[in-house]
Amino acid sequence: MGQIETHRADGCVTLTLRNDGKRNALDLPMWRALTAALHELVASSQTDIVVIRGADGHFCAGADISEFETERGTPEAAKAYEAVNTQTYDAIRALKVPTIAVIEGVCFGGGLAIATACDVRIAASDARFAAPPAKLGLAYPPHAAADLATLVGPGMAKWMLFTGDPIDAARAHQAGLVEMLFDAAAFEEQLTTCLEGIARRARLSQIAGKSAVDAALGRRTEAQAHVDVDACFASEDYREGRAAFLKKRKPVFTGR
Repeated sequence: MGQIETHRADGCVTLTLRNDGKRNALDLPMWRALTAALHELVASSQTDIVVIRGADGHFCAGADISEFETERGTPEAAKAYEAVNTQTYDAIRALKVPTIAVIEGVCFGGGLAIATACDVRIAASDARFAAPPAKLGLAYPPHAAADLATLVGPGMAKWMLFTGDPIDAARAHQAGLVEMLFDAAAFEEQLTTCLEGIARRARLSQIAGKSAVDAALGRRTEAQAHVDVDACFASEDYREGRAAFLKKRKPVFTGR
């Protein structure tokens, strides 16, 4: 049985998918544990960034196929299993703070859906991506397909779903599936620098920016976006940002 590992440091929460020997494929308890961990973060006010990554050089190979006969053996069971998956993707989308998928190795199936539900994807140059349901006779969840199409366009999304074939990190970056691509040999160093840079920025500004983009995509209302914008302008961080600019020093943001 796999597990979800949680690590907190300087306002960043990292959720690590671990299923040794299975390239971090998610079994049913892992899906539920990941959703529970995400729900806790949705309710928390102490988180600046949420990072989802996999252990031991792979992101996630998708759902654990060894469970398919027992957990997805009938149409009814398959629908119930997909509902559990969908709860995970919905929990990622519900987070107001930045969510970042950190991807090495394989990012297939349900793993790809987790990554596309996040705000940003950072990948190593050796990563590979695939939506393989057509090779298994399955259907990709509609909202996950919509996330994929939003990033890569409808034609590329359909090509990935029609073929199930993997694409490499360079192609994924070119298609818009990956926002940042780092060399695998220096991945952790470049990743740390990138995440530290994001963590230093004003959290309420990031929330307002995310909310505005999501409103443009129809995932939030304009009223919700304006609430987040107003909170930003009323914040201590806004005053700190102005003062730092005038004094020509780096701002120190607190998320308040």
